[in-house]
Amino acid sequence: ELLPQLGPRWRCKTMETSCETKRPAQLFYRDAVDCLAYLFSNLLFKDWLELSPYRVFETAERLVRVYSEWMSVGVAWGMQEELPDGAMLLGAILSSDKTNITNMCGGRVAHPLLIGLANISSAICNKTSLNAFLLTALLPIVEFIHPVKRMQTLLVDQLYHDSVAFVVEPLKIAARIGIMLSDLAGNSQCCFMPLASCIVDTPEACTITCVRGKTSPTMLANYTHFGDPLRHPPHTKATTLASIAAVETDPNDLQAYFKTCAKDRLNGVQKPFWDDWECSDPANFLTPEPLHHWHREFYDHDIRWCMNAIGNAEIDFRFSIMQPITGQRHFAKGITTLKQVTGRVQRDLQHYIIGVIAGAAPAGVVRAVRALMDFRYLAQAPIINDDGCKAIQRALSEFHCYKQSIIAAGARYGESGNVLEHWQIPKLELMQSVAPSIPDSSPAIQWTADTMERAHIDLIKDPASSTNNREYEAQICRALDRLENVEWHQLLLLMEMVLMMKSSITPTQKMMMQIPAYLWMASQTTDEYLTIFSRHANLLRPPRTFVDGPTAFQLNFDPAIGSAKIDDVAETYGLPDLRAALGDYLARARTGQTFTVEGQQWSQQDVALPFERMQIWQKARIQQKSYHDGNIVLPPQILVAHPTKRDWPHGCYDSVVVNVDDRVGHTVCELRLIFRLTPPPNQT
Repeated sequence: ELLPQLGPRWRCKTMETSCETKRPAQLFYRDAVDCLAYLFSNLLFKDWLELSPYRVFETAERLVRVYSEWMSVGVAWGMQEELPDGAMLLGAILSSDKTNITNMCGGRVAHPLLIGLANISSAICNKTSLNAFLLTALLPIVEFIHPVKRMQTLLVDQLYHDSVAFVVEPLKIAARIGIMLSDLAGNSQCCFMPLASCIVDTPEACTITCVRGKTSPTMLANYTHFGDPLRHPPHTKATTLASIAAVETDPNDLQAYFKTCAKDRLNGVQKPFWDDWECSDPANFLTPEPLHHWHREFYDHDIRWCMNAIGNAEIDFRFSIMQPITGQRHFAKGITTLKQVTGRVQRDLQHYIIGVIAGAAPAGVVRAVRALMDFRYLAQAPIINDDGCKAIQRALSEFHCYKQSIIAAGARYGESGNVLEHWQIPKLELMQSVAPSIPDSSPAIQWTADTMERAHIDLIKDPASSTNNREYEAQICRALDRLENVEWHQLLLLMEMVLMMKSSITPTQKMMMQIPAYLWMASQTTDEYLTIFSRHANLLRPPRTFVDGPTAFQLNFDPAIGSAKIDDVAETYGLPDLRAALGDYLARARTGQTFTVEGQQWSQQDVALPFERMQIWQKARIQQKSYHDGNIVLPPQILVAHPTKRDWPHGCYDSVVVNVDDRVGHTVCELRLIFRLTPPPNQT
């Protein structure tokens, strides 16, 4: 309690409502500009801040443009052109979603509003442990006393807009006239703060754009158009405000006003929070959201089509016999009885589904599901160019070409068991906005709600677990204040220690190395075998790490089998041509020919070899750098090559993609043996 308060302070305001409520509508909030200033001046984000828009092209001819961060896209560039010379653009990110505080004590619910800075690199924002998003408000959740239940929902929607409008009012002023903030160098900058993105699920997106259910929040389309293979006109700010202004009914008469709004499919909200926010249009800031729009759509629809196409028993059987893969969930009991499916499980299912249904489902169904899989795979890349946008749109168009096969196979039906002849799926319509939004708002993976869902645990559920189950909101705010004060106190002490040390390493680098894990880095770091190889190659017992180009291979120092005869290994692993393959390898090594993965073998089965024994490993680790960013080292993957045993009557051999010659391309094969040849005694 005695530590200085460095972060934004919490405040409380009782919101006025047009109808009585069962308890006061209390809004707990922090100044939104202070929150963005806090992130803007945070030293931990110094090397990941982008302060001016830019354009990136594939080549010097500037024919193909590349999109990565928000500052590299068209919306940011257009906003900067409207600002005065020398002004700085700071994009605000908002995210809100109701979350259960606890399933006990009445099942209390909180409605957090998080805020982030779009200028910070998406690689940093998407890691919850780096605290790039702040809880800026706890929106009120109340029950209105009104005889008509639908009017209660309307009043809740209006309270949502009123509360958010009050919280973001300082941002609106900053977007309109600017505000002076100090950057990390201590210089004063005139900053403007438009809304870059609002990360929400589909129902809340409809609330934000003031439309009713079964209506697209981003396009001028209702449920009858959700299955169209084209993109409808965008639901812009001007369109919505014009529709609201055209309603002539007295807004104080809720029922009459709501009935009049039905013509334009409005939800009855009179004043949305974004109506006077400069450079902020729902058509731009309601960005595609991968978690809800893609991965949950896959589990809610694609998986159901596959189950209906081949049957529950068959799909469970096919999943159960899939070979376990290290790092991926194995569905030993099938998938039809899964409960509480998380986003991670949805992604694991996507890895298997095409191989599972191939050969059992009709060809058109497989093509349609595979097209959506290609769409998700391409669209979740962190860096996408113009050609990538076209490929994403082609994948979606391919689905629409084959989607009728799903209905023809009787794979799409409702809860009543009747076959559905329509495609009234809201998330299917939202996919039409993905490719066009990339040049305007950057790749969609930057706006995924995974980070927010995880932040709800750290910012809401964990603090609430230490309360007395009364007045959750006030106690959550107090707990977060204390935690931030302690973290900043420890960080400042470390910075002071670093400044006193004389070293060739810069203070920022030294500070980053000594900041506690819970303040900055994730609890588990990635082993970088590429670095290990360069640092420890000359040790007396160097690690068994081998590097070939951008790929590193890591083996345990001691093999699983220290010495075994080649013929015995061939029998154990089911490789009758092992000796002949080794003979071909030696022949190519002597002549300097390119090694091959497949093709005709020239050596005899009983070819004489200069060695008769080998060491065997049953697993290896492989690590590569990111395809999109060579500075990012990906987590290692484990490859297994294990012979027959009780649990694996046919062994466990992982499939791999091998590229021996760039001119030929890659080959998909099965990893059957990890070995090292052992020279005869007294030879090296």
